[in-house]
Amino acid sequence: GGGAVVTSPVTSSGLVLTILVPGAGENVLANNNGIIRGLAYDTRTRAELGVGVDRVQAYLDGPRGVVDSQNLGTATQTDNQWSLAWQPTKFDHVKHHVLFVYAHSAVTGEERLLNLEIDITH
Repeated sequence: GGGAVVTSPVTSSGLVLTILVPGAGENVLANNNGIIRGLAYDTRTRAELGVGVDRVQAYLDGPRGVVDSQNLGTATQTDNQWSLAWQPTKFDHVKHHVLFVYAHSAVTGEERLLNLEIDITH
């Protein structure tokens, strides 16, 4: 289901998304072993919905659906933690990038979006 996309990390909505790795402004090594990870949960969840987030997705250099946005994939979720393996070396022709990470609430259909600026370095 569709829902509003909220761009702040925490609001009164109950849908929480954080990016733990990489940190803001962090240099990411140009290799094939990159990892993006964080936390995602909805405080309004019910037992049958687990942590209340059923999808976390990451894009590079543009929001989902925008021309030139690179889909990095859907994260693996374990309880309220999520992680996504990626290959920074595929994108090192340009140093500066912006990550766009989306979390989808299984409770309400709402999405939260976080942006994170990174540099890919050698």
